[in-house]
Amino acid sequence: MKKFYTNVDQMKKDYEQERKEFLQEYNKSNIKYKKQKKKNKKNYLYLSIILILLFIIFKISIGSIKIMNGLPYNKSRWYKVSINDDLLTVEVRDYEEKPIIPFFLYQASENQSTYFGATESITYELPKDKKEYILNIASYECYLKKHYQLQTACNTERDYATKKTKDTTYQLHIKKTDQKEEEKYQGKLIQNITPYIKEEGNYYIEITATYKNVESTIIFLIKNEKEKS
Repeated sequence: MKKFYTNVDQMKKDYEQERKEFLQEYNKSNIKYKKQKKKNKKNYLYLSIILILLFIIFKISIGSIKIMNGLPYNKSRWYKVSINDDLLTVEVRDYEEKPIIPFFLYQASENQSTYFGATESITYELPKDKKEYILNIASYECYLKKHYQLQTACNTERDYATKKTKDTTYQLHIKKTDQKEEEKYQGKLIQNITPYIKEEGNYYIEITATYKNVESTIIFLIKNEKEKS
């Protein structure tokens, strides 16, 4: 507006004109802003689609990336494996994968242990007075007795308390391992494995236990010196 007016009508006229010009400029700027905002949204959308496509292509060509932890898996469970009433000696390999970026980047750790049963050998032979192989397995977590809330690995020599778990699923693999390997069974865990160990020879038994982000491979052997009728 002008600083000095001698006519009130002229002042009102100038004021109205300036108001209209201001509103026109404001509307132009607002329209321009909205167009730019809409354009930015489209650009962000295109960029997101490109990044997703690049991720999918990378995932298909490379797969997931696993970074091995330098420390062993420190919460390994105790697997109590028995045939009939005989506690077996088993070798266990624990493998844990913790997702850093789900479906793409993982931190992995592993641990290998031997849990001793009635004998130090991992090869089991059925006593002569027995005719069936009845397989049983139970999983236990281990906790420090003085600090029961602190879980520890079950393969340590520390004094710990055990707690039976209920979150473990099992798969069973039986293979005859003489001069010619022969697959006998692969599937869900079963108790009576006698039908698959009828022939004389040596058998490789592998139980896969899974829980949370951990897979445990439990291995022992069976030597059958006489065919089961």
